[in-house]
Amino acid sequence: MAVLPQRLPSLRPNLSHHHARISLLPTRVHCSATAPLKPRRPSSDPLILEPTLLNPVTSRPPLLNDPTLKSTWSHRAWLAGGCTTLLVSLAKSVAGAVDSHIWLEPILSGFVGYVLADLGSGIYHWGIDNYGGAETPVFGGQIEAFQGHHKWPWTITRREFANNIHALARAVTFTVLPINLLCDDPVMLGFVGVCAGCIMFSQQFHAWAHTTKSRLPGWWWRCKTAECWCRGCSTRRTTERRITITTVL
Repeated sequence: MAVLPQRLPSLRPNLSHHHARISLLPTRVHCSATAPLKPRRPSSDPLILEPTLLNPVTSRPPLLNDPTLKSTWSHRAWLAGGCTTLLVSLAKSVAGAVDSHIWLEPILSGFVGYVLADLGSGIYHWGIDNYGGAETPVFGGQIEAFQGHHKWPWTITRREFANNIHALARAVTFTVLPINLLCDDPVMLGFVGVCAGCIMFSQQFHAWAHTTKSRLPGWWWRCKTAECWCRGCSTRRTTERRITITTVL
């Protein structure tokens, strides 16, 4: 018999199908540690908040001998024109009241003129204090001056009388003069004279509100003192709570 060679089965397991492939992927490990924060002690210094203007004015106050605070002859001329038109308006009102034998109506109209001047000056002052700037058309110069006044309030007390009110006197001259020429009604003239007069002198009233007692006119201080006794409050408190320009008494 021929014996054919036979291959015995291998006792080693076939690992070709059961071999597990292990892939090694690079990994990165991050470790972080936080140290405990020390509590901060509250600062003993008080927190100071300084108000700033949306449209800042010049950073340098005017000098005491600044020529822009002095009165010129043109300032005095406009002041004379404004006072003349006011006196004419009030004189015509009194003359008309005498001729027509009416007194109550011109007096009431003058009181209404005072109230409207006080209210109007307060609203106008509030508006240009909070809105606009030096670049605002028409009102830019006034806005810059008013905002600068709140930064250095003493400057208004250094202005001479005619320098302080000549701009308002010019406006009163151009406004009241045509009314004096065209109107003869004593009631209307009484209203115009008192209202325009309070508006024209409002700048000086406001300057006196910032002036110390030693530099105030005697009659002005006596009026302020008498009002304080009537109201039962201090003069300082009365001055500080004012909002409008005309009413500083």
